[in-house]
Amino acid sequence: MATWGQVTLLLKTVYDVLRDSTDSLDVQVPAGDGRTQVVTVRYVDQGDDDGSWVVLESPVARLDDVDLARAVEVSEDLLVGGLAKRMEFLIVTHAAPMTTLDAQDLSRPLALVARSADRLEQALVGEDYL
Repeated sequence: MATWGQVTLLLKTVYDVLRDSTDSLDVQVPAGDGRTQVVTVRYVDQGDDDGSWVVLESPVARLDDVDLARAVEVSEDLLVGGLAKRMEFLIVTHAAPMTTLDAQDLSRPLALVARSADRLEQALVGEDYL
């Protein structure tokens, strides 16, 4: 079982941290071909039997800039996570329960979320603007 402190220590050691707050960090993750993707890693405590979770979110595009039907079509082969809306952005999001998470296990889904968001951004927008 990982703690939020272990998760943030790992993130700060491995990635460039762009923003750090009490319950979330924005990190810059390599997405391949010299491209990078920002991923927000948030700590969410459900306050009930569901316990606490780590949520990964990476922006794809502004909602007004994409055809959402096309976004769903292009995202049909996501290995982790799914599409969601956060403020005015289309994002790739993934969640993992802290009770079964080892901090080291976070690296793989973090990389997959970043690469998936970057790939969708390329397909839907054609440029790296987020």
